[in-house]
Amino acid sequence: MKQVKDYLSVELEDGQRRVVSRWLRPVESAELREGLLLLQHLTEEHQPVSWLMETHHLTPLPLEDQNWVVESLASRLVDTSLLQVALVLPNDATLHLVGDRIKQKIYTAFGQKIQVECFSRRDHALFWLSNPEDSSLSL
Repeated sequence: MKQVKDYLSVELEDGQRRVVSRWLRPVESAELREGLLLLQHLTEEHQPVSWLMETHHLTPLPLEDQNWVVESLASRLVDTSLLQVALVLPNDATLHLVGDRIKQKIYTAFGQKIQVECFSRRDHALFWLSNPEDSSLSL
C-alpha cells in the first residue's frame, strides 16, 4: 500500500485490475475532493475494472459533497474501464444511508454501467468484487 497523501493510501493490484484505497483519517471537503480526483486520475491511467474503497475514518459527507461525488466524480468514472466499486463503511447508520443515497443518485443519473455496493466488512467486499453477480453480502 502506498501512502499518496497523509490522509490516503492507494494500492494498484495489477493482477486483479483493482484499485484499493484507504482513507487514513477524517478529511475536510477539500481533501476529500482532492483525494477522489487523484483516484479518478489513477483509474483513467491504469484502467482497473474494480475499486475497493475503505472509508473507516470518514465522517458522513455533507450534502454538497455527496452531490459533488455524483455530478463531478461519477460522471467522469462512467467513461473509464471501471465496472465495480465496493465501499467498506464503518458500522455507522448515517454513513450507510449516505452510501446508499450516493449509489441511487449514480444509478439514476448514469444507469448501472458501474455497479456500486456498500459493505461493512472488507472480506465481503472482496468476495463481491470477485463474484459481482452475488450481492447477498452487501448492506
